[in-house]
Amino acid sequence: ISIDGPPSIHNLTRKSISFKDTYKLAINGLNILKNNGFKTYLNSVITKYHIEFGAQSYYQFMKSLKTPFLFGKGSFVDSTLNISETQFVDFVLELIEIWENDTEEIDVTWLDGILSYIYYSQNKIFDEHCGSKNMLAFAGNEGLIWACPRFIPYKDFCFGVFNEETFEANLNSGHRKVFEKNFKKNICTYELELFQDKQMIVNSSNERKRLFDTLKKKLEIN
Repeated sequence: ISIDGPPSIHNLTRKSISFKDTYKLAINGLNILKNNGFKTYLNSVITKYHIEFGAQSYYQFMKSLKTPFLFGKGSFVDSTLNISETQFVDFVLELIEIWENDTEEIDVTWLDGILSYIYYSQNKIFDEHCGSKNMLAFAGNEGLIWACPRFIPYKDFCFGVFNEETFEANLNSGHRKVFEKNFKKNICTYELELFQDKQMIVNSSNERKRLFDTLKKKLEIN
C-alpha cells in the first residue's frame, strides 16, 4: 500500500480528483487487509517534502504504522516534487544509519526500493519480470503498465497504457519485446548476489552490519 508518510505529506503527493483525504483512505485499506490476514507492506516515494520533514521523523512515523515499509526515488509530472540523486542518496544513507541501530531483524525484500535504485543506476536495465514471482505485468492506478511494480519510478520501463490499447495488445507490443530482448539480470537475483547468500532474513548483528555497510558502499559509489 502506498503511504508516503503522515497526512501532511501523503495528501500532497497522493491527490485524488475528489480532493478526499487519501491518507485516511490508504490507512483504511491497510486495516482491512490486516484484519483479513493479508501480509502487507507499505511503499513511499521520497520527495522534497520528505527532505524537509527529515529522515528521523519519516522513519519514526513509518515505524509507528507497525508494517514493513519500502521506499524509493520517483519521477513526478509535477517536477517541484522531485529531488536530486544526491538528495535521495543522502536521505537514504541517514535512514540506513537509523535503521541499522534500531532493527534486530531485517528482511532483505524490505530493501527493494534501495536495491532497484542501485541496480538501475549501475545497469540502466531490468529483467522483464520479478524472478521470484514470475509476474506477468503490473498496472498502476493511472492505467500505465509495467512488468513489475518495482519499475514504476523508471518511465523507460513502462510498456503500455490501458486506455490506449487492450491489455493483450500491450503485452505483445514492440516496446515489450525490445524490453525482454535487452534485459540482463533480474533484481531478485541481484538481491542474492549483492548479499552473497540466499538468506533473506538477517538477524545477527554481524550480518546486519555487513548488509547495511554493503548498501552504504553501493550508494556512495553511485
